[in-house]
Amino acid sequence: MTNERQQLAQILTDVPGPVKLAMLLALVLGLLLGVNGILTSVAAGTFSAKWVFYAALIFLVYASNGVSLLKKGRLGYVFSIVLALLPLLGSFARSVHLLAMTVKGEAGANLETLISLIATLQLLAIVGLVICLLAGSTRRFIWRRDQTQPVQPEAPETEDSPVP
Repeated sequence: MTNERQQLAQILTDVPGPVKLAMLLALVLGLLLGVNGILTSVAAGTFSAKWVFYAALIFLVYASNGVSLLKKGRLGYVFSIVLALLPLLGSFARSVHLLAMTVKGEAGANLETLISLIATLQLLAIVGLVICLLAGSTRRFIWRRDQTQPVQPEAPETEDSPVP
């Protein structure tokens, strides 16, 4: 058990900060999207157990892609970018809707305001996630070749070859 903890600690120390932050933001984004889906179904009056299943499924997809970044998962990296950009327009629209409700003075303690507030948090998580994923240290960490690949031996120098 301590060996597993040591391996996990070693993995976490080798991972750059933006990768750790991207993993955390992917988890947060998955959670926010799931909660927003449940609250939207409650507001529409169509809540059922399948919405909880959908929310859990959304969270698991975002979480698995975020955690795969720790293992240098290139497919998880690409999926994280694509999946982060999918709800971008809707989150932006809900954020503008929250701003309009606030300006009109209609933003109160109701479900619509809460849904718009969660969408604003989603927008912030999306922007942060994309910035972290496109950071140079993250791209180098994900796309660099492993150091465990065998190195090609150099040809031995002969006495006839000139030495620079």
